[in-house]
Amino acid sequence: MDPLSISTNALSLAAVVFKTSVTLRDMFDDYSDAPQAISDVSDEDKVMQAALRVVESAIRAEPHAIARFDLEDMFSLAVKGCHTTLLYVRKQYEQLFGREDWKAKIMVLWKNHEMTSFGTRLDRKKSTIGILVQTLNL
Repeated sequence: MDPLSISTNALSLAAVVFKTSVTLRDMFDDYSDAPQAISDVSDEDKVMQAALRVVESAIRAEPHAIARFDLEDMFSLAVKGCHTTLLYVRKQYEQLFGREDWKAKIMVLWKNHEMTSFGTRLDRKKSTIGILVQTLNL
């Protein structure tokens, strides 16, 4: 093999090694962030439950408040969105944490962005429910 071919192959191999190391570093960062993403979604879930309890108590105190303020659609959208998102997150957790093999760890890497996205969705729904709570407390 001539020196030029050796240099070209060495540079090509170095590029692959560099790309692989960057990918592994990113995977490690994602894996390190996974517990935080899981914790964030769990926190959003707890806050959502508390907000829904406040809505429930406000409705019990004044059963016609939702109809009086014409909030049926807003409430329905917020609750359905939360319910759908939480069901999906629960399904993902069951699939992910019901396993103990190496594939589960890889799934965490693949799902980290998705779980963060679901946490953001829950946060938006929580804001909608917060507006509903404020309106009901008028």
